Amino acid sequence: MKAALYDERDGYYCRRDRVRQGRQGDYRTAPEMSPAFGAAFANYFMKSYFDLGAPPSWTIVEIGGGKGDFAYGVLRSLQTNFPNVFDATQYIIDEVSADAQSQALSKIAPFKDRVQFRALSELSEPLPHAIIFSQ
Repeated sequence: MKAALYDERDGYYCRRDRVRQGRQGDYRTAPEMSPAFGAAFANYFMKSYFDLGAPPSWTIVEIGGGKGDFAYGVLRSLQTNFPNVFDATQYIIDEVSADAQSQALSKIAPFKDRVQFRALSELSEPLPHAIIFSQ
């Protein structure tokens, strides 16, 4: 399955010549269809932030972030509706596909100062206040 999906040359998610998501692609996901999905989860993340005691900094880790639609929706909603939570938020996207990372970088450009692309398995230090999410 790893080779079928993530092989650098022929993997489904790594081929740059293939449209995977959207109307012309093989499937559609909720974050790309409406910003309401990210906004709804921003509310959940805001509550989680306060459940953690409103730390001065915390991290949202998204596994398989794709083209960045979800990350953009969450960060935009936090910035607009919960600026104090937004100010404390760092965002890590664990995404294997270089093509998806490239597309996500363009989409989340307004938030580039708080977003990193890193493999969760490669984090060298624990994240004291974090939520790990995959959609």
